[in-house]
Amino acid sequence: MNKQTKSAGLLGLATGLFLWSLLMLLRLSLGTHTEIGLMRWSLEGTFMGGILGLLALASEGFLQQNAARARQGARIGFFLGAMGGFLGFFFTGQLYHEMADQPLWQAVATSQRWLLVLLAIGIGMGIRDQSNLQLIRGMFSALAAGIFTTLVSLGLSQIPGLDPMILLLCECLTLGLAWFFLHAAFAGYRRREWLYCLNGGLENMEFELNKSIHYLGTQSLDQINLTNYPDINSTHAKLIRYYNGYSLVDNDPFGRTWVNFRNITEQPLKSGDIIKVGGALFQYLSLP
Repeated sequence: MNKQTKSAGLLGLATGLFLWSLLMLLRLSLGTHTEIGLMRWSLEGTFMGGILGLLALASEGFLQQNAARARQGARIGFFLGAMGGFLGFFFTGQLYHEMADQPLWQAVATSQRWLLVLLAIGIGMGIRDQSNLQLIRGMFSALAAGIFTTLVSLGLSQIPGLDPMILLLCECLTLGLAWFFLHAAFAGYRRREWLYCLNGGLENMEFELNKSIHYLGTQSLDQINLTNYPDINSTHAKLIRYYNGYSLVDNDPFGRTWVNFRNITEQPLKSGDIIKVGGALFQYLSLP
């Protein structure tokens, strides 16, 4: 199990526990009276969707030690997650109250309330990265995670005598783990070129290359931020995509950029090449 898979599991587990704790706190604060039921559903959805979106879209930037990417993901994720949560939980609340005499359909309606939240977050992935491919990945992973969570929640709700708090805990844990694991699984869909980090704080992290230019350095907007590595300058190097693949260009006046341990100013890359930028070591990988 590599670092990214472990991180996905830990983030999913932590997210599920955090969502459950917040839901319990909200329900204690708002109460469960019938006359405020729909308002409670809407408030829960808005708040919980915003928190889930923030965690889901900020996590990649956090793991990549890229503060600018984390902040951008947090803003987009919170807004879209809150909007999806409001709509999803509001309509679920309406269906729940309309089916008061049909417990099975109440359970079906309740179990799918997270689906719209996840779809909104999936759309946010494409907006954050301005990438149609990321949008497709986000929608696929969100749909799969939403359906899986719905089925688990529906199955658990049919167990006689199951404590509602335990049911909600299992649902939140399933939601967090399903989203982060499936997002990690779909991250490889149609991936063609990427950097694999071989050392330091980013070791075992993978950076997909899908833009015309990728900057490597210490500036907050550098896509591959190497602030915690030694001998790195501001925008130290850049990867430029030409018609036949990427080329590494040195931006450092002291010439501390290497390909296969040879100092370069510009070098076309082929799969398997070892890149050294200051103290950071990467392997460039591509599919035919």
